[in-house]
Amino acid sequence: KAEELRAAQLEEQKAQEERQKILDQQAEEENQRLQAEYAAADAAEKRQKYMKYGLIILLIGGLIAFVFFTNFLDNLQKFLKQIFSKFKKKKEKSYLPKDYGKKKGKQKKQLGIWWADWANSYEKPLSATLIVTISYIVGVIVVSKILQITELESGDTVFTIMFLLFMVPVYYIFKLWAGIIHYHCPKCKRIHAGEIYSSAHIGSKQRARKYRVQDNRTLKYRDHRGISQKSNYTIERDETGVEQVDTYHNKAKCLLCNHKWEYNSSTSTRVA
Repeated sequence: KAEELRAAQLEEQKAQEERQKILDQQAEEENQRLQAEYAAADAAEKRQKYMKYGLIILLIGGLIAFVFFTNFLDNLQKFLKQIFSKFKKKKEKSYLPKDYGKKKGKQKKQLGIWWADWANSYEKPLSATLIVTISYIVGVIVVSKILQITELESGDTVFTIMFLLFMVPVYYIFKLWAGIIHYHCPKCKRIHAGEIYSSAHIGSKQRARKYRVQDNRTLKYRDHRGISQKSNYTIERDETGVEQVDTYHNKAKCLLCNHKWEYNSSTSTRVA
């Protein structure tokens, strides 16, 4: 009986070992399946990320190509106008040399400001400014949709890169529109081409004005241990002061077409 019991125990032990092997094999297969799923999901995520970056690069390249292509079309239009204008002119017979009276072509004047020179290279700088503005708005919308920037945290690297990539052009777009609205030649309409060569003070006036001021104050107190402490704080308040407005009569000259014009400007300063 002891031998039969021992044989039964050995058989039960073998059966248990077989069951454990089957369970281990199933667990290993499940683990391999999960790892394969994780690897596939990770690869799909990487492919999606690379596609996003690729679309961004293509978008930026497309915007740059669009800007330069429109500039090319503008120059082509000017070239065709020159050719057609030559055909319209009547040819008169002349016994003088062909190059008689012809002036050597002058190099086109530039300001040395790359973004202003680029806009001024168009027949109308407003066209260049509109192209850049519309391209910028479309680029921001498309890239925001691609990267879902609204769902990213402020500390995310992608958010920081896109912020720098899109905020830098805002400065130049602002300068272009400032030139279109304020700083342009009245004759040729070229932006940021004016230079003041004479300025005279023609008068000043004073007037009352409300100012928003900040006062820095310090509060001294004792804490629960009896030790003296200081706390600095700032308060804002409105106060009435005196503002002086100085008016100047300026004479300016266009650096590109040599046109001269005059205008008045003013500056304001608080005097009391």
